[in-house]
Amino acid sequence: MARNALVHEFLKTDCTELLFIDADVVVNADDILRLMAQSGDMDVTAGAYPRRAKDAKFFADVYHDENGDLEFEGSLMRLKRAPTGFMLIQRHVIEKLVEDHPEWTYEKSPTEKMSAVFDFAIVDGKYVGEDYLFCDRVLKAGFTVYIDVDISLPHVGQETFERNFREEVVMPMLENIYQSKLKVANG
Repeated sequence: MARNALVHEFLKTDCTELLFIDADVVVNADDILRLMAQSGDMDVTAGAYPRRAKDAKFFADVYHDENGDLEFEGSLMRLKRAPTGFMLIQRHVIEKLVEDHPEWTYEKSPTEKMSAVFDFAIVDGKYVGEDYLFCDRVLKAGFTVYIDVDISLPHVGQETFERNFREEVVMPMLENIYQSKLKVANG
């Protein structure tokens, strides 16, 4: 509900981007400037941070093209799903979702209505959280989601979880893709 309230307030302005920064994600000014500079006209861009769990896996559902390859725009890697804890969203994305889905509208007060752009759902018997459901909606609307592989942020709780997305996730994936293509090329 908090994200929807922020979206509601954002839509009352003439701002062109909405940046979410969760209180438990450690971000510095350089991270913000980098995300803004890298995002350009991308619909949705995010920075990586690990889960607050011992496995310290990252929140990311990777996109593969029709050839099974990863898609990059510089240091931005296309995803199907990204975390919202450090996410930049272009205004046109939110406006389109709100416009196309009046069924998401609910009462904020007797005189004001909001849209549940961010929500939770059960999809195919699985619980889908607000960030992943938002990304699913973004993709279904024809937009794209990217993550900057050079932004790896600490995620804090009882302890601080720090990992390097590029080195621990992206590089091994690229190596696996390279090796599988090399095997096909070499027979």
